[in-house]
Amino acid sequence: MKIILNFNLDKNFINLDYRRVFVSYLKSMFLEIYPEKYKFYYESGAKTKPFCFDVKFNNPRFLNDRVEVEQNNVTFTIGTFDVSEGIDMYNGFLRLKKKKYPLMNENQMTLTDVKILTHRKIKSGCVFIKMLQPLAVRLHNKNTDKYFLFNEEGFENVFKKSVNIQLKNAGFEEDESIAFSPVNASKIFVKTMGGKIPANIGTYILKAEPFTINYLYQSGMCSRRSAGFSVFEVIKEYGEV
Repeated sequence: MKIILNFNLDKNFINLDYRRVFVSYLKSMFLEIYPEKYKFYYESGAKTKPFCFDVKFNNPRFLNDRVEVEQNNVTFTIGTFDVSEGIDMYNGFLRLKKKKYPLMNENQMTLTDVKILTHRKIKSGCVFIKMLQPLAVRLHNKNTDKYFLFNEEGFENVFKKSVNIQLKNAGFEEDESIAFSPVNASKIFVKTMGGKIPANIGTYILKAEPFTINYLYQSGMCSRRSAGFSVFEVIKEYGEV
């Protein structure tokens, strides 16, 4: 399911590290409306959150410290496979409608509209996808993280491992059929949370069981999904598995 939130900005810009802004907004919603969920997700050790998000701007200009937009509008879309969690989040956001949220440089954003949509159901085991938010493929070893780019050795293997860990953590079986390959891919270094993360954008072919594809489509795939990474759109379906 998708929860689509539309915001109006008092001024025509938002912090360049806008993912941090919306992580903060999510945390404030949980803290105000669902304090027990806030404690579970954010105060009891690292937790995998069952949602991802995408941010869209109206004709943006990316500057050194900000994103300038036309008409002062921002669209924030949350995706989740967990319908119960999605409904709770939807109801929580409804309670924040019309409330102002402070931003940098004496700016504010106001939630003006909240609605729910369903994801298109994928029936095949092979899809052509486009990344809506950069794909973070991370290998975590003890206290270190290495992020893989599409043209690096080991990229696909780390991708498969990451997705299967994600499936297992969500209570599903691993999918040995997963295959992932770039079509028209590019690398990008994303400013977020005070640092820069190497990530992947562009188009790819994803092969897996239809259930796996549908789950990833709704929840995002690989790392940092709940921080505004690894969200994709299905452009085309190919043959059935």
